Amino acid sequence: MRGWRFEEDVALLESALRRALSPAQRKAYLSNNFNGVRSALREGRFVSNREHDALLLAQLDGLVHTSTLRRLSSVESGLYLDGLLVGAGSRGRSADIFCAVRVSDGTVGAAKVFYAAPPGSCARIGGGAAGELAVSRLLDTAAAAAGAPAVAARARIVRYSDSYDLSRGRAALFMPLYVRSLHGLVHESHVGAPLPAAFLLRAAADVLRGLVLLHAAGVAHCDVKADNIMFDGTGAATLIDLGAATRLGEAPFEGAPEVLALGRNMSVASAGVDLACLASTLWWAARCEAGAPAGSTADSLAAQADAAGGDPIMRAVAVILRAASAAGALAALVPEGA
Repeated sequence: MRGWRFEEDVALLESALRRALSPAQRKAYLSNNFNGVRSALREGRFVSNREHDALLLAQLDGLVHTSTLRRLSSVESGLYLDGLLVGAGSRGRSADIFCAVRVSDGTVGAAKVFYAAPPGSCARIGGGAAGELAVSRLLDTAAAAAGAPAVAARARIVRYSDSYDLSRGRAALFMPLYVRSLHGLVHESHVGAPLPAAFLLRAAADVLRGLVLLHAAGVAHCDVKADNIMFDGTGAATLIDLGAATRLGEAPFEGAPEVLALGRNMSVASAGVDLACLASTLWWAARCEAGAPAGSTADSLAAQADAAGGDPIMRAVAVILRAASAAGALAALVPEGA
């Protein structure tokens, strides 16, 4: 009798689950923890139903999760990782975000863990751990040189306070731990009610403050979207993820979904695209998952926002889309001294 191959085990499980395993789940399935599952499949004793299948997948993902934490936290790096926040810890991802503890002082925060530098990372300002850290430090310098208002605005763009070598080409950047993303508040809400207008207006103003500083430093964010707008415990918004950040006028390596740019040219990094993406995101958040109508341009969406009458969120959308700069949009939305 010929030997049984692991690929046949995987094929049997995928057939029973009626779905493909991820690379990380396949690797976890090799563990002795799942010897009984493999035997049951080979002998035709495996019972597939919704509850059983969900439990098995949860166990596979749990092993992936714990082994990833063990692998990364075991390094004497000065950083303790405790819980995956965003990502899957699987092969093929460039980075994941973990809850983290800075060993030197016990500060709780988040760590963006980079598994490998993406192609072209050395050539662009926001590429990989080194590139994102460079943008963060550029903003620190720009804020310090510009004075008190810019120093306050610095908190509205993510700051990486420390960098850690996790060995084998992996690196981590330490940042504040935020409470919730705008995407989470809107898309994952069980209430389904619109977010308060005052909250969304404050978020828009906070993001604009960050963009003013970023653009003044000669950089576009290039990935303004709901996933990248995070809130702290006071409700203040911060724009995170500097992975797509690109010098103004240069070609971005990656960026926000094209539909958010409302027809504006995404082939070069610009303040105009950042503003269009912010306005699109604000429209989406106010309409409870109803994105901008298909085929909308910046001008047509501004006109539709005008037609909404006295709605303060729609007024903000129109102001942002018609502004020549983030500074201009902020001045129109927030009176001086407010």
